[in-house]
Amino acid sequence: EGCEYAVVEISSHAIDQNRHWGLYTDTAVLTNIFDNEHIDYHETFDDYLKTKFKLFQSLNLEYRKPNVPKCVIVNADSEYADIFSDVSCDQVLSYSYQASSSFRADDIVLDAHGISCTLRIPNNTLRITTPMIGLHNLQNILAAMAAVSVQKVDLSDMAKSLEHFSGVASRLQRIECGQKFTILLDYTYKPSALKSVLSTLKGLTKGRLIIVWGGAGGRSESNWIESAKMLHLYADEIVLTTDDPYEVDPKYIAQVVRDHIPRTEQSNSFFDIPDRYEAIRYALLTAQEDDIVLLAGRGHEKTQTIGKNKIPFEDAEVCKEIIEPGLEVA
Repeated sequence: EGCEYAVVEISSHAIDQNRHWGLYTDTAVLTNIFDNEHIDYHETFDDYLKTKFKLFQSLNLEYRKPNVPKCVIVNADSEYADIFSDVSCDQVLSYSYQASSSFRADDIVLDAHGISCTLRIPNNTLRITTPMIGLHNLQNILAAMAAVSVQKVDLSDMAKSLEHFSGVASRLQRIECGQKFTILLDYTYKPSALKSVLSTLKGLTKGRLIIVWGGAGGRSESNWIESAKMLHLYADEIVLTTDDPYEVDPKYIAQVVRDHIPRTEQSNSFFDIPDRYEAIRYALLTAQEDDIVLLAGRGHEKTQTIGKNKIPFEDAEVCKEIIEPGLEVA
């Protein structure tokens, strides 16, 4: 197909099952790693950590392409940066918004319109502005810049492209239907990612932060519990609903979540509306100007899986269906 570069997200499951066999990695990037992820598969965090580390450890042992260096890039703000940096390779780069690093962001401004910062890189500085929202996206930008620098990409060109790049679908994606409040769509379902998104939005919200969320089936109960804690900590209003329960009883998922949200239903900014359509409808029709409504967990998915049945359901289209007929919205 003429492809010269491939950027691949390799999960710990894939590493453990050797699904990346035959892919000769040149640059390995550590973004973030948290102690409650994929424990349903790995059973212990130590096993999860060791599995992730295999990718970095094997980098220098794999086939070398002519004149292509083997490089490791780590998030210096991660507590595990030192572990993943301690490998044999040609070059180790780091990025950060608060620690000493090869790629560092200073003079950071985060608001509802995007990100701006000064990027300090070896022998140069760049001013970056982008409509992407949140600190986690700033970290992603730094990781990407460090990665492409190894391939001799002109970083000033990348900085220019970021000015008009609003991000990918389902990652704090704006839904515009003429409403006066903000609707955001995000694929976030893991507690760590949920915390990152919610803490970001909490700092940007002038009104209320309203979250529509439900625990997905096929996950560890600890994921639902930790997510419930994040919802209670950051959301001004929680609308608990159904995600993709698969073959888990959605009532059971909701009960586990409710048990870990110390709010009284309907009287303390907490509503349990199992029907996802009605949950979204309630959130949109009660939102006021300056509020942010976050639909979290499903993103761009076009079907909802309940039991063995796949039901057509797309959050973005539901929003348009509810708002665009001319219903009264704030």
